[in-house]
Amino acid sequence: ADAAAAFASDKIDAWAVWDPFFAIAETRYQPRILARSSDVLDVNTYFLANRDFAAAHPDVVTTTVAALKEAAAWAEANKDKVAA
Repeated sequence: ADAAAAFASDKIDAWAVWDPFFAIAETRYQPRILARSSDVLDVNTYFLANRDFAAAHPDVVTTTVAALKEAAAWAEANKDKVAA
């Protein structure tokens, strides 16, 4: 939130960001996109859980990972709705 406010008020000149903040910035400020992470980085995202929690609640872990995958697919297919 602080970076968005700084970018909007020209207190910073550049911003590294991810969705949904990218979609919002793209819609509100029409910034020049310098690069996408896939252009310059081999990025991985990791979701972590406490080992004891994961062992005690494997169903919660499985359900959560499946929901994250579903949400990511939806967001990819509905970028306009994510931006809104």
